[in-house]
Amino acid sequence: MAQKQHAIFLTTDKDFFHTIPNLYAQHYGIIVIAVRQPNRRSIVNKLLFALNHFDLSQFNSKVLILRDNSYSIYGDD
Repeated sequence: MAQKQHAIFLTTDKDFFHTIPNLYAQHYGIIVIAVRQPNRRSIVNKLLFALNHFDLSQFNSKVLILRDNSYSIYGDD
């Protein structure tokens, strides 16, 4: 559905870190929120962090993993 809508795929399931790039050579980006306690507050806080620190319009075929105290970007040029 994210591919059809040209949308970034948002998940708390770390398995998608490998699955989406293997299924789609080109995608519109993936954000994985991999925190110890994925509750509403922690998820929203991580999303706000991503919105405030990254240009998500330039996120094609990249994967952002947001952890409790760090983040990683894969597919970065």
